[in-house]
Amino acid sequence: MDEASSRFVDRLAMDKLVQEKLAKVHHYPPHPLPPPAPFMGMREPEAGQLISYPVAGARGTVLFVHGLFEEQREIYRFLFSGLSRQGYSVELYSLPHHYERQSPDSQFSGEFFFSADLARTRQAFLQAAVELRGHFARLRRETDVPVYLAGFSMGASIVLLLSTLLEGIDGACAINPPAVFPELIWTSPLCRTIRADLETAGVTPDVVATYFQDIDPVALDRGRINPARILMIHALYDLVTEQRQYEVLANTWGFPHRIKYQAGHLNTLRVPRLADDLGKFFAGLTPRTRES
Repeated sequence: MDEASSRFVDRLAMDKLVQEKLAKVHHYPPHPLPPPAPFMGMREPEAGQLISYPVAGARGTVLFVHGLFEEQREIYRFLFSGLSRQGYSVELYSLPHHYERQSPDSQFSGEFFFSADLARTRQAFLQAAVELRGHFARLRRETDVPVYLAGFSMGASIVLLLSTLLEGIDGACAINPPAVFPELIWTSPLCRTIRADLETAGVTPDVVATYFQDIDPVALDRGRINPARILMIHALYDLVTEQRQYEVLANTWGFPHRIKYQAGHLNTLRVPRLADDLGKFFAGLTPRTRES
């Protein structure tokens, strides 16, 4: 799609999500705000959190994390089919509070994952990271092929978080990863109801930053990461995340491998070369030595 069409699709989808779902619910930070929770105490992964798209004789497995507020896994059919043709199996992880993991008390998928309830939002991020770390370890034990990480939108941000928690990664791809969360919440049209709830509660961006201090991709400890093993892909006509925020993320991590698509946030998944770019990047990485 061209720029005008890409932006139209993003705007239409965001307005629909806000009007039909986000604007109908309100979540406020607990008062008084508790201190940001540590990783300790998060539950280990359970069965049923992964949906498998296997390939016979696969050259690698891609552990994939979906985006925020999603209710249709079909949006990944095009990408996963392309990866399958290249010989990659996919394990699609379901984020907390999404799909079958949606709470009976929530009105839509992802409602309780990301909101102005900062303590719950932080806990959801940490829970996802702990679960993914467990799934990654199991996949590494059960297969003799590389296990790559990939994610779209918020899932891509969580992939970056996960990569900093592992001893090493075979490779990863972050597609349209939101970053600079304290600013993003105040600038993204998708977050306008969350921003309104925070303002009503008197919460400032500085307070928000404390809850994302070790979650926000630009604030992560990257000491163990080789950025050459990570491919960043982002859309030039994105209305969810500003280009400046993508630039801050890219400069912070120093990604040597970066691709920009002439697409919007959502139709990035329909870019014909997306699966080829992922497959080519993964295939070009030197295999990482396995620990005994």
